[in-house]
Amino acid sequence: MASNYRVMTMGTENTLDRLREGKEKLRQTRREMSLPEKVKQVIALQRIELEMIRRRRPLSERERLWPLHPGK
Repeated sequence: MASNYRVMTMGTENTLDRLREGKEKLRQTRREMSLPEKVKQVIALQRIELEMIRRRRPLSERERLWPLHPGK
């Protein structure tokens, strides 16, 4: 029983280590992004979120996307 626990714990620790490394890589990538790239990413994520909300219920007037013209 103890050996099974050790294997499970080691597997979990390895997984956690990989997740932490991946999280740090993601943070580093985001730190290196320019401001326009960050804004583009936020807008893309908002579009995804609004689409998910729209599938559950109609969007309210304040939840509608504004027409954006990048670079202007």
